[in-house]
Amino acid sequence: MTATTRRVTRNFQITLPRSFRQEQAIEEGDMLEIFTEGNKLILRPLRGQEDVVENFLEQLEQDQTGFSEKQAMDLALREIKTYRQSKSPCASS
Repeated sequence: MTATTRRVTRNFQITLPRSFRQEQAIEEGDMLEIFTEGNKLILRPLRGQEDVVENFLEQLEQDQTGFSEKQAMDLALREIKTYRQSKSPCASS
């Protein structure tokens, strides 16, 4: 396991070290799943659309907001659209 220390900025952001980004092949615009395990904060790169959709559905299953099936589907479609736009070559222009 590799470890390092980073300071949280005023906007609650951190910079991932280059060695971590390279090791995990993380690029600008990639999606990261963030979760806790005990007192640990864990970041996991989501690989491909299937990971993004699976992560969203897991979050939705745990959500107790009372979304109707239509609201849940609308949210899922919006997540897919956002993901596709983030991966589009035109997204950076």
